[in-house]
Amino acid sequence: MKPQTSSPTSNITPIKRNSPGVPTSFEIFHSCGHTSTRDLSDRSADQRAGYARWLATRQCTDCWRADHQADAASTAKWLAAKRADEQAAAADWATQFDMPPLEGPEKILGWAERARHQLVTRAYTALVTEGFSVKCRVLSESALDYGSSSAPATPPPTTPPH
Repeated sequence: MKPQTSSPTSNITPIKRNSPGVPTSFEIFHSCGHTSTRDLSDRSADQRAGYARWLATRQCTDCWRADHQADAASTAKWLAAKRADEQAAAADWATQFDMPPLEGPEKILGWAERARHQLVTRAYTALVTEGFSVKCRVLSESALDYGSSSAPATPPPTTPPH
């Protein structure tokens, strides 16, 4: 195989991957206090020293990974608590406004209840509270105009009126 050249049509000068006199391995003193030797030969010669300085401002790989795993655990805990709060709010809302039970695989029912709660409450906010006029056809009843005061019914609000 022919060596790669600076131009696809030129056979004169092959591209030099490593310039002479520019080191390829650097001793990195990380911000966490650890030291590592990094081979930066995959970077161009004019970028190696700058990249080595940047690495020195970061934690070593082991410290970064340990911090990241701890963050992942706390993020998972936070997300589980948030989902439980959303699930409780959706269940209370569905009970308060006598929403029909959802059907489907047990695995997705929690998500479906939260999604229905978010969708209906946001639609109510956009259509009624903020005053947008949209005609909607309710299959079990006649057509309703949510934007006018003559509408016989509105979707259930997110909170009961005071």
